[in-house]
Amino acid sequence: LPGSSDEESFLSESEHEGVVNLTARSSAANVAAAEHRRRLAQAVPKRYSAASSLSSAKYAKMIQENDISAFARRAEQAAATPRAEREQWQGLNSGAKVAFDRNAVPPYCHSDRAIWNLPDKAEGTVDSVHGGYAKVAFKIPDPWYPQYMYDQYVDVPFKALRTAPRPSWGEQPSLHDDAQVHNRQGMPPSFWYLGSDPRGTVEQQWDGYSELRFPDGYKAWIRTDCLTKLVSSPVPEPPLAEDDDQVLANGLRKRDYVRDTSQRYSSNKGEVVSICPDDASNILVRFHDPHGYNPFRNPRGYRHHAGQPPRSDTCSVPARDLVTEETWQKDRAEKLRAKMPELEAAIAREQEKAEAADAECAKLEKLSEAKEKAAKKAAGAVSRASKRARELSVVTHVQFRKGKAKPSVWRDLSKHVELEWAVAVATNDKDKPVVLSLKECKSLARSVTQAKSCTHCGPHIITTREKNLQGLATGSRKPVALSLALEVAARILKMQMPKAESPAPLHSFSLLKAALGALEGIVLHARILEFFHSPETGIIRTKEIDAPHVVGDVLRPYQLTGFQWLVNNARNGLGCILADDMGLGKTIQAISLIAYMKQEGMLQRPVLVVVPKTLLWTWDRELKRWAGGALKSHLYYGSQRTLLANAAPQEAQGAVDAQEAPPANKRRRISGKRADPEWQSGAGASAGVGSAAASSSADPPQPKRKRGTAVAARQEADVFL
Repeated sequence: LPGSSDEESFLSESEHEGVVNLTARSSAANVAAAEHRRRLAQAVPKRYSAASSLSSAKYAKMIQENDISAFARRAEQAAATPRAEREQWQGLNSGAKVAFDRNAVPPYCHSDRAIWNLPDKAEGTVDSVHGGYAKVAFKIPDPWYPQYMYDQYVDVPFKALRTAPRPSWGEQPSLHDDAQVHNRQGMPPSFWYLGSDPRGTVEQQWDGYSELRFPDGYKAWIRTDCLTKLVSSPVPEPPLAEDDDQVLANGLRKRDYVRDTSQRYSSNKGEVVSICPDDASNILVRFHDPHGYNPFRNPRGYRHHAGQPPRSDTCSVPARDLVTEETWQKDRAEKLRAKMPELEAAIAREQEKAEAADAECAKLEKLSEAKEKAAKKAAGAVSRASKRARELSVVTHVQFRKGKAKPSVWRDLSKHVELEWAVAVATNDKDKPVVLSLKECKSLARSVTQAKSCTHCGPHIITTREKNLQGLATGSRKPVALSLALEVAARILKMQMPKAESPAPLHSFSLLKAALGALEGIVLHARILEFFHSPETGIIRTKEIDAPHVVGDVLRPYQLTGFQWLVNNARNGLGCILADDMGLGKTIQAISLIAYMKQEGMLQRPVLVVVPKTLLWTWDRELKRWAGGALKSHLYYGSQRTLLANAAPQEAQGAVDAQEAPPANKRRRISGKRADPEWQSGAGASAGVGSAAASSSADPPQPKRKRGTAVAARQEADVFL
């Protein structure tokens, strides 16, 4: 994080003694960007929560204001209509037929919502009457099956009720009048199911016919003379009682709308009925129950007036607990106004929290964007540096011992060199890496091992301006980019400890392999490479060698390459194995090598060619064919042959005679077969160049030669077969 201890630790890990670990820096930038993303992800829900809390506070204030307005409006309505209307008991007894007049419903009606779903002019039966309302059972058609009707009980104010429509005989209906079919013959047969007394509303009239809409929604054209107009009248009001304006108690009169401040009986509005006959300090109040059920009809611990039915809504309430509807509504409005400052303070607090959350999110968004750019920049630096990065590896550095002479031949090189651990820097020329000491790479290794916060698993890309490595830089102003793995860095530091193991000793042939590039992990000093390349002491690397004169241009290109390889190895004192498919010229390549060695004076002793006995005359024929004038061969085989010391020409004559004519009594037979002297005496060792061989179990027929001729042939032979 910017300005925090984490960022300082990242920078200290990525920079150490002039060495910059680009990988650690990129990892630190990625970690910082991820941390900012995490903090931003945590701050965004907080911002949403603060905004939601602010909206909730504002919504609560709005609800409070709406409630205050509603209470003030209801207080005005209560002031306009402080008392209930006179009860219209006449004509509204239980079982009376009434009709609903939708247009006469007062705006302050406190009935249930079902009243607004009733169709206009719906007819019903009065069930009971209470507090200026009548509970009426209306016949409502089923929404799915209109031909079926069901009863729905609705509390309807007296003003919205009319007497049941009755036919006015002899008077025909006009447009929009209610009518009844008094002649069934004039009704279509499809509507006979409605009964003999169907009723409806006239919607259209034309040429002596009227379109009648029935309660179930169906319409039909019927002759107007078959219809009778239906008339209804308002429910008559009872005469005004003499004691309506009498003050009962606490300034209350009959039919005044009141509320119970203690809310022990009901929180609904009620109207004053009379003084309680049992207790003069109490007043009988009929509470309104808009849903047809009052949970406070029979509250525990309080009794109803003895003259009222058990399920009555009328309760005896102390006069001190009753207030008018206007006073109650105003008190509620004042209480809500008193809470407004608290709501405004809550809104201010939530506003501050929301602004702080928005500012924090904006800050984190900017920082996250900056960290993302820094992470991309660091990743780009790593990507660019990795293209030119030089890999570091721990190698065994070989150099001559100080104060000692150089060996005469490379085979004794292992006794004159000393080994030490070093670090090789790869270059464009793989054979010439730059070698640094462990001490010089200590800062490089520490920049990798101390980057503990780095989550990178691969090699680290680091840059440095070491003077020894400036030659590897791509420009004068650019540092050298190196690639160093964590394991290699740990090994570099471990090898500098006092008890670190020394490099294992190397044989001269291992050094030769290292010089030829066939052994990894070993770097030779320039003086040792010069020693190997020296013509006097080192290896011979002559690549272009002409074939011997006796062979000429017979060799094919791949055969010439094999011949040159054989000559180079022979000059360096190394043995060879020439393996190839049959018929590709291995024999002529070997013959060319022997002829070249004789031509250049390298053949000081005869060459022994060990082959199966079936190839003796093949080789003899090939020698005579390709190098007959330059090489002389001698068949050196048989069960009684003897190995002459160095095959020198001054061998004893008796030994030669013994080989030419072996005595018959020295031959042994095993199971009737001639024994193989090769397996008994271990003869058959070869030297020089040749292919795998095995001696025969029986002597082939030997040519008859004179003794003097055979001895001369052996003394002059260049190749023994």
